[in-house]
Amino acid sequence: MTDKAGEATSGTSIELIKLLWEEFKYRHELFWRLFFSFSLAILFLLALPYAYAENVKVFKKLLIFLPVAACTVTVFSYWVLCAEYQRLVATRKQFNDVLPEQFKEYPLNDQVKFSKLLNKPVGWVVVNAFLICFLFLAILDAYFLLCFM
Repeated sequence: MTDKAGEATSGTSIELIKLLWEEFKYRHELFWRLFFSFSLAILFLLALPYAYAENVKVFKKLLIFLPVAACTVTVFSYWVLCAEYQRLVATRKQFNDVLPEQFKEYPLNDQVKFSKLLNKPVGWVVVNAFLICFLFLAILDAYFLLCFM
């Protein structure tokens, strides 16, 4: 009887591992798809005034709203990416918790000590760099539109 119970438990845990792995792959793909989609949308908003440079003088007052819209989309996308990254981390933790001991993933910072900068999770660095870079680009774009066009 214990063999059948052990097999049932093993079969259930294998199914759970497969389910969590599929969830992790979905979350990972969704995070990067959102990242690149938002990036392209923001870059489109920032590049639009330069695509039609001959009309900049006519619509100069309206074109200043494009960098403002880019800032708004950047902040919104930062919020969405942070939420999705939290879901990704939670799924990864659940997946790691159900793995057998010999397959568990151990955090690198438990094995090797790095500086504080390199000790941050890659996902948080990506999301924060996204916010900083695109806000900087939007402010720079607004400056160029106001001063040079």
